[in-house]
Amino acid sequence: DLARDPARAAESIQRTAPMVLKQIEGLDRIARDFAQFARLPQRRTDIVDVGALIREVTDLYAGAEVEGVTVTCEVAPELPTIWWDEQELRRILLNMVLNAMEALDGRGGGRVTLHAAEALRASGTGVLVTIVDDGVGIEPEHAKRLFEPQFSTKTRGTGLGLAIVNRIVQDLGGTIDFESVPGEGTAFRLWWPSVPPAQE
Repeated sequence: DLARDPARAAESIQRTAPMVLKQIEGLDRIARDFAQFARLPQRRTDIVDVGALIREVTDLYAGAEVEGVTVTCEVAPELPTIWWDEQELRRILLNMVLNAMEALDGRGGGRVTLHAAEALRASGTGVLVTIVDDGVGIEPEHAKRLFEPQFSTKTRGTGLGLAIVNRIVQDLGGTIDFESVPGEGTAFRLWWPSVPPAQE
């Protein structure tokens, strides 16, 4: 009876407390992810310098203590600006780089590179951001479901990350796609339209 044995009770608490905290953390993450996916966006739109944003995100992760992981960027000169909520774009890039770093998990490290360049689409000029990793890649049977809210190949989380990114990119009038080779790596491509001259 634990109530009559303080030593056993303390040992039991020490053994189970980390599991309970981990479950609470998981539930909290699920609640936050669903709230973010469901809520109507309240955006503060302005002109965004994508090149500066890419460098900022790269510097943040380059300074992180992740053994064997290298995060770099290649930004073309004189990128066009875009019109959107800068904080939201920052969250997208942070999420995408974190996903790429997690794809390196178990490989003892690797490289994540962000590329940013001007690119044309049928709808006009924009900025193409590519996040490339040399991680585990995406299996073909998973690729078609990657942007579904309920789908995830991870053992943690809700799988809502890429669904949220996809919705925001579409709201912006942009596109998102990817190429992946299992065992070799993945490249996600995000294209955002530039600021119309009249708006700028």
